[in-house]
Amino acid sequence: MRRIIVGSVCAAILLAGGAALARESASVPRFEGASCPDLQVPELAKASCGYLVVPENRDQPTGRTIRLIVAILPAESPRPWTDPVVYLSGGPGGIALFEIPFLIRSGLNWDHDLVVMNQRGTYLSQPALTCESADAFARRLIGLRFYSRSTKRAHLAATRGCRREVLAKGVDLSAYNSRESAADFADLRRVLGYDRWNVFGVSYGTYLAQTLMRDHPEGIRSVILDSTVPVRIVTLPQFWHTAREGFDNLFRACEAETACREIAPHLKTTFTRLVREFEARPRRVVVANPQGKATKVVLDGGALIDWLRKKTYDTPQLRQVPDQTAEIAAGRLESVARDRATETVVASPSLATDWPSAPSVASGTRSGRTSLPGSAPSPPTRRRLRTSWWGDGRTPVKTALGSGGFHPARPQFAAHRAPTSRPFWFPARSTA
Repeated sequence: MRRIIVGSVCAAILLAGGAALARESASVPRFEGASCPDLQVPELAKASCGYLVVPENRDQPTGRTIRLIVAILPAESPRPWTDPVVYLSGGPGGIALFEIPFLIRSGLNWDHDLVVMNQRGTYLSQPALTCESADAFARRLIGLRFYSRSTKRAHLAATRGCRREVLAKGVDLSAYNSRESAADFADLRRVLGYDRWNVFGVSYGTYLAQTLMRDHPEGIRSVILDSTVPVRIVTLPQFWHTAREGFDNLFRACEAETACREIAPHLKTTFTRLVREFEARPRRVVVANPQGKATKVVLDGGALIDWLRKKTYDTPQLRQVPDQTAEIAAGRLESVARDRATETVVASPSLATDWPSAPSVASGTRSGRTSLPGSAPSPPTRRRLRTSWWGDGRTPVKTALGSGGFHPARPQFAAHRAPTSRPFWFPARSTA
């Protein structure tokens, strides 16, 4: 494997923002070494960083280029394998570099180097498809009725405003999809000189990994899909059902454990009752946000569901659910309100325009009302842009698929749909 000295600095004048979109005479794809960004992530001190430079739209190879931040963390073992692990973050729109501490704690770089790249359009990529209108709405949302018509109108208005902002900068939105992102990772392997590597995808990253396997199978030694999204069968209405499945698994686990049952007896019944009561009569609580500013938080049925959904993405956070649910039932709302107020809003747009949507607005609404009655869920508004996918899903690459029982968006069935792969089911975890 050809080694790249990542610390070398390309002799070019780096201009902020617009330079990443300028036409360049240098060949692409290429790798440009750079200092690691200051993200208050201590693990980056050992990393080598730089930018992958690729065409924004590969159908226009001589057009504008974009730059994607990359961090390479060395293996901890003194005798590592030569094939690294590359991490594909979830979302879509997740910020991979922020997840490095979790990846290190999980041991992903014990005997393999670990390659982490922020996907196109996300934070620290150039351009980053961020908008103040969308970020401002996300900050306002905790003080609004979660599923109201006015909230939906405000959300759509912010999204339209964001789209106008991005288009005004000359960004080709059609190029921000899973196909182009998979090609970015294929180019990254080649420019870094790796003969082969091991692909690890989480959540949406599993969808992207399957796209990479389909379009660019060369150089892939093995694949791990954690919280698997099957590209052929998952649509947005299905997420209502999988959220309910994850909640029910959590409720059953609490009922089966003595300590949890003593703190929150009949957790499912209690939480369902609270959702319906708060949806009928929302509560308003004022708490301090992380900056110490007094912040109004509206707690209705939709907000409670969203609060629990976010808790179930992280196994350690789940341990707080029984105590906090008991507090809510007793009228003590400060803890859950602080959770809502302290949710850090970092620009992380949903970028995969090929992400499967609902066959119709009506079907999405029916799925929500059937799966989570009493919360008055609003229908999905994303347009269906999905095209065709691979036939029977077979691949010669060794693939392990994992699903956690508490994860709100990745059901158990998702780990049992690939006949040539090996599924792993973790009933008492969020992710595998």
